[in-house]
Amino acid sequence: MLKKRKNLITHKIAKVKTGSLWPRYILLSLLFFIFGFAGAYKFFDAGNVSQTLLENAKLELQINQNESKIADLKVKVQMSNEVNNKLSEDIKAIQEENNELKEDVLFYEKIVGKRKK
Repeated sequence: MLKKRKNLITHKIAKVKTGSLWPRYILLSLLFFIFGFAGAYKFFDAGNVSQTLLENAKLELQINQNESKIADLKVKVQMSNEVNNKLSEDIKAIQEENNELKEDVLFYEKIVGKRKK
């Protein structure tokens, strides 16, 4: 007599559960995502980072304002330098004219004689 072999793979039908696992996986992945985000937020101290970014923006605004003030002051300094140069040229011209007039007065005093005051 031949002995029949039991073939367990072919005799039983495989059962696949499909309806109950995927919501758990999605819930677990969302839970890990939330904990990961919260951990990164705490680790990188995001509250202070946002305050630092706001402070940086304020400081950049102040820098831009100061740069515009510096540009205005540079223009004023250049204008005052030009005025000073013009005035020094005028003073030199007047001094030269004054020296010429003094020379003329000395010449005429030598010719005519000193005036009595």
